[in-house]
Amino acid sequence: MNKNKCVLFVFSCIFIILEILIFTLATYENNPQIDANGFIFAFKTSFASVFVFLSLLFIYKTISSSWKLKSQIEKTEVMANNLRAINRNFAGVLNSINAIIYVSDVVKHEVIFANNYAIAKFGEMIGRDSYLATNNPYESREQNVALSTYEYYNELTKEWYAVTEKLGEWMDGKSVKIFICLDITARKDAEEKLKEINENLEAMVEKSVMEIRKKDKLLIQQSKMAAMGEMIGAIAHQWRQPLNALGLMIQDIKLSYQLNDLDEKYLDRLTTDAMAQVKYMSKTIDDFRNFFRPDKPKAPFGVNKAVLEVLKIADLQLKNNKIEVVTEFADEELIVDGYENEFKQVVLNLITNAKDAIVEKLGAGNKGGKIEIRTYKNKEGMAILTVTDNGGGIPSDILEKIFEPYFTTKDQTKGTGIGLYMCKMIIEDNMNGLIFALNEPNGARFQIELAAIDKKEDSA
Repeated sequence: MNKNKCVLFVFSCIFIILEILIFTLATYENNPQIDANGFIFAFKTSFASVFVFLSLLFIYKTISSSWKLKSQIEKTEVMANNLRAINRNFAGVLNSINAIIYVSDVVKHEVIFANNYAIAKFGEMIGRDSYLATNNPYESREQNVALSTYEYYNELTKEWYAVTEKLGEWMDGKSVKIFICLDITARKDAEEKLKEINENLEAMVEKSVMEIRKKDKLLIQQSKMAAMGEMIGAIAHQWRQPLNALGLMIQDIKLSYQLNDLDEKYLDRLTTDAMAQVKYMSKTIDDFRNFFRPDKPKAPFGVNKAVLEVLKIADLQLKNNKIEVVTEFADEELIVDGYENEFKQVVLNLITNAKDAIVEKLGAGNKGGKIEIRTYKNKEGMAILTVTDNGGGIPSDILEKIFEPYFTTKDQTKGTGIGLYMCKMIIEDNMNGLIFALNEPNGARFQIELAAIDKKEDSA
């Protein structure tokens, strides 16, 4: 019943009572004969009207209050249902989280809520003492701040946890501690391993460096052995001519003796010629022995001089394959700091690869092969060596791979795949330089760049 209806009802009751009073008084005035009993009757009638009015008002109030109470009860029940639904959803959300979440009463220290993940780790917890249930050593301390974080190792689960602990109020109004524990065991294990690695890092690095150096030395030696096979063939070619000359001289001695031409002048000339051939052969042996001799520590050396000495070794093989060598050296010797013999090995490897490419393209013994060798100093003060051939170049899809270990385009019987890799190691790792390859119109060009030093600095 709304307010307007209530007001209408009250005024209606007052109007009826007033009408009854007016009617009674009018009746009494128009009939003076009415005695005291009639007056009493009129008074009773008025009192009854008032009583009826009050009774009706009480009934209205009672009905109105009952309606309001019923409406309030319905609202409360709806709120309770909503609250229960919210609690179920809240519990569902907490149970879906892969982290330990539990709530303990601040006063009784009992667990009043635990999600499924926490129960899976610690077993049934609700109603138990929170410290006994979780074995968290921080449970027993007094918390003076609303929010705190810490890490600890749990002896029950054998896991590390990062804990966020918060003071708050639970849904029923209780003062509680809310715990959220994240498993950080994997992170702790990684930190422990990292700590162990850091403690042993120096020894591990030194061991790795020694292994790498050992491997590099083996590869360098393997590369030298591969080059030695080429050199033995070169020695044989270079010795063939002087050996033939010595053989003819020996035969000529016998013939001259038979013809009585074996005089002192002839013997002097013959001895001079023979010794010249022997010295040439001895110098050839010295050249090859120096080439394969291990280098001493870094020392300055001339690039032009080193290239010329390599060309002496490779000259006969290049001539036998009718390959023309064109050189264009810098006017002044280019001095660099490094390992001369290793540098010579690189140059020989580049020349040998150029020769092989030309022979593969043109065929052995055919004319037309050409290798151009050039040295100069660029604007940045770098000593530059280029070796260019007309052997057809390097396929573009493998150009970036040619310096990788054991990568070769040759037949397995002709190449090991470590030559250019060792060239890169010697120039870039050992001598702090740069080596790269690119294609020219008719072939390939290999370029070496090393820091040049002044002759004054060399003499100092």
